[in-house]
Amino acid sequence: MKIPLLRGRDFTERDDERAPKVAVVNEAFVKRYLADRDPIGRRIGWSPDSQIADIEIVGVAKDAKYSSLRQETPPTVYQPFRQAEISAIHFEVRTAVNPKALIADVRRAVASLDRNIPLYDVKTQAEQVEE
Repeated sequence: MKIPLLRGRDFTERDDERAPKVAVVNEAFVKRYLADRDPIGRRIGWSPDSQIADIEIVGVAKDAKYSSLRQETPPTVYQPFRQAEISAIHFEVRTAVNPKALIADVRRAVASLDRNIPLYDVKTQAEQVEE
């Protein structure tokens, strides 16, 4: 998506399921949860019932709009695909050709990573903006 990285580092191929968990957060996350303190090296976790903070913040990305152009940018945490502990993953594909023509290729690419990942709700950016 070419969202600029403002501080720290981006993910690398070494950030897989065997590596220590890492995350890149956005500016809204830093403002809301860290009171503008330096986020690099801080640790976060997902479970409110637990004190486990096993994910290290390694970078800060510029804020970007996601589900709505009209809403404020939400605090956001990005994780490497192989480390993500979430039920759904959203990704974008940039192309110079008709995006609808690439759906079958995208399905094959996702299946080559993991055949158990369902690909659904495929939309063009224009369709998303229209919604």
